[in-house]
Amino acid sequence: MDNSSRPVPSVIPPGFESEMQQLRRSILQESYDPAAPRRRAVLIQGMLQRLRPGQFPTFHASLQCALGVTYAELQGADRADNLQKAIACYEQALSVYTPEANPLDYAVTQTNLADAYRELPVGDRADNTLKAIACYEQALSVYTPEAATVQYAATQNNLGNAYAELPVGDRADNLQKAIACYERALRFHTPEGAPLNYAATQANLGTAFAKLPEGDRADNLQKAIACYEQALRIYTFEATPLDYAATENDLGNAYSELPVGDRAGNLQKAIAHYKQALRVYTFEADPLDYARTQANLGTTYTLMSVGDRAANIQKGIAWYEQALRVYTLEADPLDYARTQKYVGNAYRQLPEGDRAVNLQRAIACYEQALSVYTLEASPLDYAGTHTNLGNAYRDLPMGDRAANLQKAIASYEQVLRVFTPEAAPLDHARTQTNLGIAYAQLSVGDRAANLQKAIACFEQALRFRTPEAAPLDYAMTQTSLGSAYADLPVGDRAANLRKAVACYESALRFHTADAAPLDYARTQSNLGTAYGRMPVGDRAANLQKAIAYFEEALRFRTPEAAPSTTPAPN
Repeated sequence: MDNSSRPVPSVIPPGFESEMQQLRRSILQESYDPAAPRRRAVLIQGMLQRLRPGQFPTFHASLQCALGVTYAELQGADRADNLQKAIACYEQALSVYTPEANPLDYAVTQTNLADAYRELPVGDRADNTLKAIACYEQALSVYTPEAATVQYAATQNNLGNAYAELPVGDRADNLQKAIACYERALRFHTPEGAPLNYAATQANLGTAFAKLPEGDRADNLQKAIACYEQALRIYTFEATPLDYAATENDLGNAYSELPVGDRAGNLQKAIAHYKQALRVYTFEADPLDYARTQANLGTTYTLMSVGDRAANIQKGIAWYEQALRVYTLEADPLDYARTQKYVGNAYRQLPEGDRAVNLQRAIACYEQALSVYTLEASPLDYAGTHTNLGNAYRDLPMGDRAANLQKAIASYEQVLRVFTPEAAPLDHARTQTNLGIAYAQLSVGDRAANLQKAIACFEQALRFRTPEAAPLDYAMTQTSLGSAYADLPVGDRAANLRKAVACYESALRFHTADAAPLDYARTQSNLGTAYGRMPVGDRAANLQKAIAYFEEALRFRTPEAAPSTTPAPN
């Protein structure tokens, strides 16, 4: 905290001159003597004890503010206690300072109080942040653009940070307020007049645009990119390495998420920016920033669709493994779990090597993630990871197939404890579809009962996968439901096949030859199979229909486009 945050009395009462000289020396010593703040706290406490109640109130207030600043600077295990002491000191000072009688001291103390509330690691985070906002706004009743441009701009920047951090209320509205504050600060934080403040405010503005959940996502990210690039006019590797690295990392994130333009080009730019950040962030000096950037590189490489897909995913895995040198189960459990989940996803996507081995590695990663993610503490991560684990077991081509499917079913059932029809209808529908596919493939136990369970799952999914809300998912689930009816060995065989035909025909509303030729061909083939098996009606007419559907499928299932046709995942 700079000396502008320390109100110093213009009038020193008799008998306090020596202590005030010591106080000034202590302030100068703190840059090279880490013990100076604690000695200063003792000195100020002694001065306060010498003052009688009501004696020299303005001097008393300035000492309280100086003691608050000192407490706020003290680091260590008792950080929360020191910040609470700082808050008490500032509030004591504000019982004397008023905007009318002591405007600058009042504004400085309100700013210090706001900073302390923002940093306070205990208590209700939202309440602390709202108190900080109120304090900054009080300071701005004194710091006007006309009378105190430097302090006005700094306080607008801090107020923007508080709104950006606010965990309650309308997130978009909070970020719009933060953006407005940063833009007001940039009226005075210019590259020429205040280059470092300009860069910091541009970086903050970029982050607010990047996080903004409303409006045009591409436009918001392009604005974020422009802000970060402005910050990097000032932040350089040589002069401000940590700020340079943080901004390069943020710029990489913006490019990796940018949904317009050349996707591969955006991802390559993201990679280049992350690598710039790693010129600064090292395993030894900045392990957590190093790990975060390595994980970002991992994600970006796994998203890269140009070049050698397998090589890109292998690079992604290697970057994630670098992050896991830092993220450990004991020290960073949530980062460890998230990175393990990402590594699992990468192994599931890997198109080369032994498919079974890759899936087994994915399963091991998901199980590591689930050693951290619990239903109670992390329900969404728990559900997402169980979904991935279920998919990996369902796809696993080795071992006991039935046992793998039963494990998949168990995982999907865990997911449904989180994704209920009321809380997450589309996620519920997706999980019901996955569960239905697993039951339809299960070859042990009562086959008819398994298929009836599959049918029930698909029908539950179709409550939410409607033609209006999710047309492609609707078509996919209708196809799966049709296949389950076609295979059902109990009940009226003809009725089951007619239901299958109806499902396939519903799927063809969206699986058209133009929009989804391979799905269209698969559904045409399924219709051919259903009519070929139909035990009622005109047998010759049914077979002619079957032939027509198979021939239609073969328009798209050519030796070149689909040399080996197998049932696709639904």
